[in-house]
Amino acid sequence: MIFEQHHVEHYRRHGYAIVERFLTAAELTAARAELAEILPGWVEFCDDPSNGRPKDWDAPFVPGRYRAAAQE
Repeated sequence: MIFEQHHVEHYRRHGYAIVERFLTAAELTAARAELAEILPGWVEFCDDPSNGRPKDWDAPFVPGRYRAAAQE
């Protein structure tokens, strides 16, 4: 799937766009794994909010915070 004009217009109006089948199944799996590493608990929360909020729900996002902690 490629971006179409309606995707661009929706993005400009709402700040996001949904593009069906933009990623292959393998790319989506890899992206979810990377997100789970970068933002622990968020993938699970997005899959099912009844799992509870992630640990740092109210904390500001600090790039690399979790990777740096994991390497210590």
